[in-house]
Amino acid sequence: YKLLKTFFMAKQPTWGECLNYTLKYKDTWRNGGGRNSAIIYSNYFTEFQGLAFPVNRITPALMTRLCVELENQGRTNATINRFISAVSTVLKFCTDQQLISIAVPRFQRRKEAETMRQWYTKEQVKKICKEATDTWHRPELADIVQFAALTGMRQGEILKLRVKHVDFITNNIHVGTKPKDTTKNGTYRAIPIHPELEELLIERTKNLNPNQLVFGNDWANKDQLLRAFKNVITRSLHLDPNDGFCFHSLRHSFGTWHFASGSKPRQIMDMMGHKNIVTTLIYGKSTDEAKREA
Repeated sequence: YKLLKTFFMAKQPTWGECLNYTLKYKDTWRNGGGRNSAIIYSNYFTEFQGLAFPVNRITPALMTRLCVELENQGRTNATINRFISAVSTVLKFCTDQQLISIAVPRFQRRKEAETMRQWYTKEQVKKICKEATDTWHRPELADIVQFAALTGMRQGEILKLRVKHVDFITNNIHVGTKPKDTTKNGTYRAIPIHPELEELLIERTKNLNPNQLVFGNDWANKDQLLRAFKNVITRSLHLDPNDGFCFHSLRHSFGTWHFASGSKPRQIMDMMGHKNIVTTLIYGKSTDEAKREA
């Protein structure tokens, strides 16, 4: 009530007021994996202009200048476009809520370079798992790597996976079943349990209650997981993270392998939780097998 009262009484609502309201009440910013990204990209504006900046002074000219500032900091066009989207979302949401009465400007997006999404071959994934266990003595890393590659799940989704989400009756893994488990784009999906994961999941879920984590207790935080994974791919496989190889590449591997094996794009889209088939089709560009099949 106090926040709404501030809006109605203020002659010039500020960026901070609009941002706080959007974070508090916009569903996709309040819940799910999109919240962290929303905070990161919207905070770029806060760093430049401050929370007290009047929203009616956010013009295309100002946004163009801020985009150049981000470019000078070394930010990519993809990052700059997400910054623009975050600012636009705040303004449009508060306008739709009739909390501000401005004509939301159309900010010009930048063209993003089309780059290949790095992915691992099946042999590389097997080697990562072997090195993690034999050389680095981290069998828990081998487990999560194999699971990521054979489910296409995002790192955050895996770390939040609970025993109750693993359904051996229907042979599915349920992702995004409740608001607090919401996926990046706020959707629910079911992923069939790959035969190579059955023994791993049976072993990991036995003697646990439904609310316990399947993988999350292995790691103090996600950074610990990413550091352990980076050590294996750089020192044992000699892959360079600067070339795009990372933990998320395991998700790209899932999509690429499915295209190469002839899976239908709609099926891949459903398993990966994409909202747009165009996103899914990107994986079809990665392999010669997919091109020959087409």
